[in-house]
Amino acid sequence: MGNCLSAPNESRQPYNDDQQASDEDVALGKNRRLSTSPPQWSPEERMTREEVESKRAEFWETSPAFEGRKEIWEALKAACDAFGNKEFELAQTIVSSAGISLPRGTLADVYDELGNRYRIPNYCLVFPPDSPGRGTSEPSGAPQSTDDSGSKPKPSAEAASAPDSPQGDKITLRIRLSSLKDVKISVRRTDTIATVKQKLGQMEGFDGSKVRIFLTGKILPDSAVISAIKIPKGFLLQAHVPASPS
Repeated sequence: MGNCLSAPNESRQPYNDDQQASDEDVALGKNRRLSTSPPQWSPEERMTREEVESKRAEFWETSPAFEGRKEIWEALKAACDAFGNKEFELAQTIVSSAGISLPRGTLADVYDELGNRYRIPNYCLVFPPDSPGRGTSEPSGAPQSTDDSGSKPKPSAEAASAPDSPQGDKITLRIRLSSLKDVKISVRRTDTIATVKQKLGQMEGFDGSKVRIFLTGKILPDSAVISAIKIPKGFLLQAHVPASPS
């Protein structure tokens, strides 16, 4: 079993002993939901937010060189960014879509489907308490939908010019919502993800433009064409649906 141990000392033992699962839990492949409780940590020397962000960037730039799979590192970065921005359901959707197991219920120590282990330092998840610097933090590289600004996404040239041919025939996509409800939606191969989101919203009664759709942990851009994505037959996509304001 691979063991992606590469972070500094504070990342090797991110939590107290009473928060760690037993080796038996890990061996049995148990998976827990992501805890929304942030880890507690303090650097040996006081760090500004800019210094923490620089340290994060250095870690993520070098992480693919560690053991493990590049696509899993990318999914973990997106999940950590979402966690740091308090988008906990989005972080859970990302790791679930990528097949990442959380035996301890934390992003600090996870496994992929092949059994490779990945350890993430605490500074990639939260800022230390009372760290000086700018007042708010914006996780770098956090996945963003192209239509969050309200502008209508433009379909790609392939979708705009594709004729009504066999390539435009309808197919059925299986999508799991963040509520864990599985739905099936009929679309054309020439449809874009923006169209899929719109149809999904119409079917389920929510604003489709706010939905984020994932394939193996990666967010699919609105301009992506179904035929170009090459989704495996019967594959289950993941959709993060933001909670409606109360």
